Formats: sequence, structure tokens, C-alpha cells
Amino acid sequence: MRVLLIEENHRLRSMISSALRAACFAGEAVEQGNDGLFSVKYNEFDVVILNIEIPALDNWSLLHELRKLTKTPVMLLSGKRVIDDCIEGLNRGADDYVVFPFEMKELIARTRALSRRFNGNPNPIMSLGKYVINFGAKCVTANGEKVAVTAKEFCLIEYLAMHRGKTVSRNELCSYIFEELE
Repeated sequence: MRVLLIEENHRLRSMISSALRAACFAGEAVEQGNDGLFSVKYNEFDVVILNIEIPALDNWSLLHELRKLTKTPVMLLSGKRVIDDCIEGLNRGADDYVVFPFEMKELIARTRALSRRFNGNPNPIMSLGKYVINFGAKCVTANGEKVAVTAKEFCLIEYLAMHRGKTVSRNELCSYIFEELE
């Protein structure tokens, strides 16, 4: 799954990027809103995570510009706990709104849920013959027995399962598995 993170705070951007990589997400992380708009214009992402408090663009114009460029689900991050800000973001086109501080595992779960909902796989569990892949728990079973797989192996299984029936190039696989968010 490819994620675009738009976060101006270097420390937070690094922490979120690391958590996304550990969860087998690929994509990119940018500091400026304009860089995010450029990335969305020329790349495909499954989810955009946007700190709505980014400087250099007014808080809502970046979301508005993203919506003009893509239907990709957008999750807003904010330090504001005011319910009116949350409602404003959702009414302006965001698909989710997360308030700082948050647990990384919650952010990962919400990112997966957005992707499933918008990209046509509402079920986090897929059965393929004797194999069952649980995308939420990141585990594989064969005939009911858990199969030990590394994080990179699970990324490979996940990508192939999500693209079953389609030809996938070696380059696609490599970029999905090894691409880093930085």
C-alpha cells in the first residue's frame, strides 16, 4: 500500500514514516504542502495523511487542492481537539480526522481501514485455497496452522494477493517491498 505523508515537523514525520515502514507501507513523506500536491499529481497513493496545520498554505486550501487532483482518501492530523475543526475537515472532504497525541498503532489501523474501504477490499481476511491471509494481524495460515513469515515476506504475499489474477512485474514488486518513506 502506498501512502503519502505531508507533515512539516521533521521529528513527527520521521516517527510516522518509521511506523508506516514497519507496517509494510510504501510511499513518500514530504515537508511542504506544495510538494505533496506535486506528488499527488504525478504518483498514485492509496491514502494521503495530511497535517492540516502545515504552514505556507492556508489550512483548508491544501485539502481543497488535493480534492481537485485525486479521489484518494485523506486522513487529517491535527493538534486541535475542538469538535468544530473535526467537523470542518470532514465537511471539506477529509475521510478521517485524528487528533494529536495518538498511538501509532491507531494511525496504522485507520490507514488500513481507509485503504480497504476506498480501494475495494473491505475484508481484512482473504482465503486463497488452503491459505488464509489476515491483513490486519499480518499473519498467514495454511490448513489452520500459522505460517512463520518475515515482514518483507508478508509484504510480498500481501501485494501478490491484492493483485491476484494480474501480471505483476519484478520492478513493481521490488518498489512495493523495498521502497522507503523518506
